[in-house]
Amino acid sequence: MFKPFLLRLFGAFVLLAGIPVVGTNIINQVMVTRLYTEELGDSYQEKLRIGETILTLWEDEIVKHALAISMSEYLNSLEIKAMSPGTVPDYEYINGIKRLSSFLENIVSTNNKFHSIAVYYDNTEFQVSSVYGLTVDESGYTYADYAAICAEGSRWLPRQIPVLGGDSEEELLYIIPFMRYVTTRKGVMIFHVKEAELSAVINGGMGRSSSGVFILDYAGNVISDTNKQNLGKNLSESPPVKTMA
Repeated sequence: MFKPFLLRLFGAFVLLAGIPVVGTNIINQVMVTRLYTEELGDSYQEKLRIGETILTLWEDEIVKHALAISMSEYLNSLEIKAMSPGTVPDYEYINGIKRLSSFLENIVSTNNKFHSIAVYYDNTEFQVSSVYGLTVDESGYTYADYAAICAEGSRWLPRQIPVLGGDSEEELLYIIPFMRYVTTRKGVMIFHVKEAELSAVINGGMGRSSSGVFILDYAGNVISDTNKQNLGKNLSESPPVKTMA
């Protein structure tokens, strides 16, 4: 009789001793899970902050170049002429176009962010490009189209450009008007930005994460993403985007 009592006493002791251990393990697992979740959230928030900072730095650099172009004598001394078919332009006109085109080309050649830069004077049919000189806009947009985009405050415009081999490459058009405080001329500048370069820089710290940072403009259009099929899509009605708006 005494022996079963001792066994029950020993069992009760083990049970009482084990409760704090089990309870501590459960509490520790809950705390670890919570801390992991918080760190994961903080990690992605930090990536978003980094992405926003990088995009702001890129925009600031474009604005700096836009200011230099607006102030340049090459832009301010050139008058784009509407010429009849068969009219031969004079030397000074041709030279003025070449000088502005070369000025734009020098900016592009020292910056791997850009494919090219083009200048569109107010209400003219042609633009001056860092690649082609005096040319029509290859995307099919007119000066009025670009001016309307600037008026709406939407300056980023995704599009595809053809490359060798019949493929295409994504780029972003950053559209900004002439800086009115440094020039009396009116027009817009189009910076052809390498979308892949921007996406790679923003997502460079993602490691092996299965998701990346994508960028929306103020209208909710995707302007940069690791999944290129999403470029140009409007996500303004997407629940996560509406929550952030």
